[in-house]
Amino acid sequence: VAVQAKSNFLIAQRSVVAISIVSKEKTFIKADAFELELMLVNLFRNSADAMAGSPNPQICVSIAAIGPDAIVTVKDTGVAGTLPFKKLFQSTKDSGMGMGLKLVREIAQNNGGTVSFSKTSSGSLVVEIRFPSVTAQE
Repeated sequence: VAVQAKSNFLIAQRSVVAISIVSKEKTFIKADAFELELMLVNLFRNSADAMAGSPNPQICVSIAAIGPDAIVTVKDTGVAGTLPFKKLFQSTKDSGMGMGLKLVREIAQNNGGTVSFSKTSSGSLVVEIRFPSVTAQE
């Protein structure tokens, strides 16, 4: 069963952002549902900040099962900035507590997962979270 959804969301007090979710097959993630939601909200907020002023802000979430892993990928049309990846867990914002990506990493690790970062050719940040996958019966 494939899942495709596209909606516009107001993320906190930021601008309206189009979020699309794509999955080619049913994928089950072994993770705490509340923590997974909190992790995604933090990634969406970071994306919204990176796309501030963008004429067409979009976030794409893809979910796939590859081998024993369930992989959640979040990418946007913003600009990731010039920080080296090892400094991504340090806040550069004037507001907020600077806990967003630290929280994402901690949630992934608490649920047996990992987080990795890369950039697209246009400079957008891509966040890939790998979790153990499970079958529908588990």
